[in-house]
Amino acid sequence: MAIRARHQLGADAARVLLLNASTLTLEYTAARGFTTALQGFTVRLGEELSGRVALTRQPLSIPDLQHVLVSPPWREMLNKHQLMAYYAAPIIANGKVLGVLEVLHRQPFEPSSVWLELFELLISQAAIAVDNAGLFRALEHTTLELRFAYEETIEGWARALDLRDHETEGHSRRVTELTVRLCQHLGLPAEQLVDVRRGALLHDIGKMGVPDAILLKPDKLTPEEWNKMKQHPRFAVELLSSIKFLRPALDIPQYHHEK
Repeated sequence: MAIRARHQLGADAARVLLLNASTLTLEYTAARGFTTALQGFTVRLGEELSGRVALTRQPLSIPDLQHVLVSPPWREMLNKHQLMAYYAAPIIANGKVLGVLEVLHRQPFEPSSVWLELFELLISQAAIAVDNAGLFRALEHTTLELRFAYEETIEGWARALDLRDHETEGHSRRVTELTVRLCQHLGLPAEQLVDVRRGALLHDIGKMGVPDAILLKPDKLTPEEWNKMKQHPRFAVELLSSIKFLRPALDIPQYHHEK
């Protein structure tokens, strides 16, 4: 956006600052025409020229900056790059201020009606781009939160199984750690390791279908009881196969006793 603004508007420099709604500050996002790095540059709402533009939600045109009060660091930047004229407007989408687009010239400048129409077009495009990027980040954040919820649920099931059988407490976690390390050593890609971890955590989940009288029996199991115990991989498949995101992990609970 800064590149397009500078080129299409015939400006000597351009900056895009986006609003951080949590800190109520404008943060440098992109710039062209400045030789000094602007990373970390922030402006509070209502302060500096860009902060006033964001707060008032109105464009600001200053044909000659020489007689305008600005902060010493900004004045130093203007003098260093010999920038004199300033025009900025808020980037607004769905009624919300998202940031500010600034363009600067090295000569006194009065925008024409054609120039202003082009600037408005660029601002509209910037608003759409920034808004879409924000929606994508929000979706990405929601997806990440949902994935964390999945993982916490799986770990809860594994802990519940371990607590049911105190003799194997911590077994699911230990098996998972060893399985993931082994698969990493074998070079499995990260996306497959996710399913490996889930499958390892739930490898004994089918024991939920085994009665306590058998699972917790202190004495030797009878042949009938062993047959029931050996069915826990099948119970795991019956329990988990209807859960779509766990289907790629089902091989481990289903076949972990195969030789």
